[in-house]
Amino acid sequence: MITFSCEVMGVGPKFADKYQVVTELLNAQGQVIDKRDSGVQDCRDDGLSKDIKHELVPNQNACAVRVTCLGKDIEYWAGNFGTRFRNESL
Repeated sequence: MITFSCEVMGVGPKFADKYQVVTELLNAQGQVIDKRDSGVQDCRDDGLSKDIKHELVPNQNACAVRVTCLGKDIEYWAGNFGTRFRNESL
C-alpha cells in the first residue's frame, strides 16, 4: 500500500480557500495506472485544518508516484496567502 497524507487549511482573513490533491501511480513510461483525486474542495471556513489521505495499491508495473497539491486564495491576493499544505507524508 502506498499512502500520501497531508493537512490542508486556508489562510485568513477568509479561510475557505480552494484546494485539490491528486495522487497518481505511474508505470515506467510515465502513464497513470492508478489515481486518487479529491476534486476541487473548500478549506474549512474556521481556519482549522482538514486531513487528506490517499491510498494506492501498487502492482508489478508501478514505477513512480506523482503528487499534485493545488490551491487558490479566495481573496485573490498576491503573496503568501491562500491554501496551505503541511505535514506531507508519502
